[in-house]
Amino acid sequence: MEVMQDMGMTDSQYKSMRRRDKKELERILEVKTAEEKDKLIKEMLEIIQQDLED
Repeated sequence: MEVMQDMGMTDSQYKSMRRRDKKELERILEVKTAEEKDKLIKEMLEIIQQDLED
């Protein structure tokens, strides 16, 4: 018989992830040029994609 367990995330881990996202978005808001904002948003999207694939 095979036993499978769901891997979850603790509240602390979730909050840490959300704090990271909030900090990045605040940093993006401070950027003046559209090009730099686009670059930072793309970087953030790549990080989120990596998180989803892990």
